[in-house]
Amino acid sequence: MAFYDGVGFIIDRPTIVLDFGSSYIKCGFSGELSPRRILSTHHLLAVSKVGAKKLEELTDDAPTFFAHVFYKIFFGHLLLSPKDRRVAIVESVLIPSELRDAMAKVLFNRYEVMSVMFAPNSLCSCLPLGVQTALVVDVGYSGTRVLPVFDGTSLVHSIQNSSVGARAVHQRLKELIEKQCTVFVGTERVSMAEYVELLDNETLENITTRLCFVTTRQRSLAYQAQDDNSLQLPQCPPKVEYPLEKEKILIVEGAVREAAAEVLFEYNEDDLSITQLILEAVVKCPIDVRRSMIESILVVGGGCMLPGFMSRLKEELLESLENPEKYGNKLSLRTAKFYKAQTKENCMAWLGGSIFGSLEILPYRSISRTEYEQTGRLRDWIDLCAESAIGPAS
Repeated sequence: MAFYDGVGFIIDRPTIVLDFGSSYIKCGFSGELSPRRILSTHHLLAVSKVGAKKLEELTDDAPTFFAHVFYKIFFGHLLLSPKDRRVAIVESVLIPSELRDAMAKVLFNRYEVMSVMFAPNSLCSCLPLGVQTALVVDVGYSGTRVLPVFDGTSLVHSIQNSSVGARAVHQRLKELIEKQCTVFVGTERVSMAEYVELLDNETLENITTRLCFVTTRQRSLAYQAQDDNSLQLPQCPPKVEYPLEKEKILIVEGAVREAAAEVLFEYNEDDLSITQLILEAVVKCPIDVRRSMIESILVVGGGCMLPGFMSRLKEELLESLENPEKYGNKLSLRTAKFYKAQTKENCMAWLGGSIFGSLEILPYRSISRTEYEQTGRLRDWIDLCAESAIGPAS
């Protein structure tokens, strides 16, 4: 059965739609085009006092964390009682099962919701486009994940995952600022290395979002070959002033603004670049679907929203496909095509969850409170799809 068969709308209270990301949690209602609130995962982890710094690190503290998060979402932001409501949770296919169990336990036992649906974010990202086949490239905070989706089915055996993401850009930016940038303290100009403690996660994210961009492949090669005296370096972008606390002004050099995002495209054997992830995922697909994958690339996630990212990715892909030393001999494909996101790239998965939460098929893909109380466990998404297609087992 297709992923979004049964198009129709539930004449009832709208479904609560939650998208749990490694950096942000988006919440809102089904049938809407954008989330009502976007909450920082790092801030919620800090105020809940669970001890973990990442969502993936939650263990025994997971129920405590989710109880705090759901209370804040339901009563602090959405301003409703979740009792007897349907909830749709957009999740990563790699999320630990312990976290899913903790979410379900809190939602059913503490907040008494009617049903919960766990939907993979790769499939949800395809819904706003109305397609069932796509190579979903999710450039998130903690890393990048590439998952082929063919005819509404995730090809999990071809998934590629890397720690190259927005966090890697922030780390590279911090290193470059510490080495190359200066700061005005009053009228005195000193090295930023003396005030590196001011570069917290929030500051690095603001600098990346406001000042940094992805340069072209030609300029990147020129910077990499800067030791060659015969090669003339390109002119750097202008410097920019960024205000810090206590009247300190950071001078962000143009080369730093341009070089921070290069970590996303660096070829190495330890941690694959985004280009390598895409092509490795295509190589691991069955040979008869490879062309469909390379011609239906969908890039989502907040990490891909840097200016110049998409044009650079296209350049890198075409160069790798034409280069025999890279993927020219592995793949006989020489073109790559991309889908255009129908909303902000970081909200594509949430929008897909919003669409799915409005369909008549939602109850058949959800786990009801009655079923959870009887079995005490969560069924996998694949089991729910199979049962809705062939009927419950006798």
